[in-house]
Amino acid sequence: MKQIEKFLLHSTAYTVVITVIFYLFSLIGGFENAEMSFSRFILILVYGFLISGSEILLSIQKLKPVFRYAIHFLALFTGFFVIFLSIKNESGNMQFTAATVFAALIIFALLYALIMLAVFLIKKIKPNSKANEPQRQPQTITYKSRFK
Repeated sequence: MKQIEKFLLHSTAYTVVITVIFYLFSLIGGFENAEMSFSRFILILVYGFLISGSEILLSIQKLKPVFRYAIHFLALFTGFFVIFLSIKNESGNMQFTAATVFAALIIFALLYALIMLAVFLIKKIKPNSKANEPQRQPQTITYKSRFK
């Protein structure tokens, strides 16, 4: 049950963050068709589910790390390509060409590498900060009987 709660909570958080980023890019890019339709929201929600599901894949320790990260990257890129480029294509000003796919792959790979590097550094630093804290000694209470 905890895995389902974690999955749904993370999916919701990712959906909210992606929706905010979508609106920011729409504002910066000056897209004319930037309103959030129901179909766009469902696509973003599906991508939030995909991110959360691929996050669970990363936690499977039985797979070798190379396979875990490769599957994670491919799942996220496939979802990114299908969902976000179809949102962009829905507005009518983008054609799918080899250059578009290659540019999307490069941009996504760079973002993925930066985020994974940040996660790696945070995980590396986090255990060391606890090691530097002084260890708290358990208090021992001595009891003296008054009736001896």
